[in-house]
Amino acid sequence: MSDNEIKISEGAVLGLLSGEITHEELTKALGGNPFEYMNRRKLRLRKIRIEETAYDDSDLIFRFEGRDPALSVFTNPKKEV
Repeated sequence: MSDNEIKISEGAVLGLLSGEITHEELTKALGGNPFEYMNRRKLRLRKIRIEETAYDDSDLIFRFEGRDPALSVFTNPKKEV
């Protein structure tokens, strides 16, 4: 994981989506929940790509950029302060 990317094996993602592994098992294997980290920072998911590896499993790379206005605190620009 970098400051704006999360890399997870496609097998782990498929295992989670199929119910073969639990959310708790995945976050334990990853050493935490990287998606929660990106969400706390209010970043937008901008791109998902597949990276082939030398192994049987490929990696999914989730790229986050910029703040997500939908996750930002709502303010009324017309309200007087």
